[in-house]
Amino acid sequence: MRYVTLPGTDLKPSILGFGCASLGSRVGRDQGLEALERAHDLGVTWYDVAPVYGAGEAENILSEFLRPRRGEVFVCTKLGLSLPRHKTALKLAYRIARPFAAPLQKMRATLRKVVGTQNQKVALSPAFVEQSVENSLKRLGVETIDVILLHAPDPADVQKDEICRALERVIERGQARYAGVAGDTDAAMA
Repeated sequence: MRYVTLPGTDLKPSILGFGCASLGSRVGRDQGLEALERAHDLGVTWYDVAPVYGAGEAENILSEFLRPRRGEVFVCTKLGLSLPRHKTALKLAYRIARPFAAPLQKMRATLRKVVGTQNQKVALSPAFVEQSVENSLKRLGVETIDVILLHAPDPADVQKDEICRALERVIERGQARYAGVAGDTDAAMA
């Protein structure tokens, strides 16, 4: 495995990362933990997650994997999206449908377009930024997040001083090491 220094940081994770979006939704807990362990055994040290991934379960599943390995891996999580309003029904549907998922792949694309199954953008505020980081720290069972990203933000939000200051406070308190943007080109350029 190759390792690279992320520009502007002192982080040197694996060039390949593990995207945790399916943990808890398409991939159950046990299968997810096996996949995380296998990736780690092969040298993967970068794990990308978000509170909305896996119908809200991915951070919890990743936390089980992280416990004995925290000093060996890097964690990137995000803030700015919330689960659909019908998240309880969605989680139940994932659990029931998971065994039948392979034959139903074509239906998945259709279901993702249904408004009730789409993640919702959250209006960013300093309080939301700080609370979201605290919640992710608890779910992940860690003291520090290596990288916290604004998830699909509006470019205007990225430019708000109060949002930048909230991220700076999170870093100053040691809750995150670095902050950035996971979004489209306009948001990243802002």
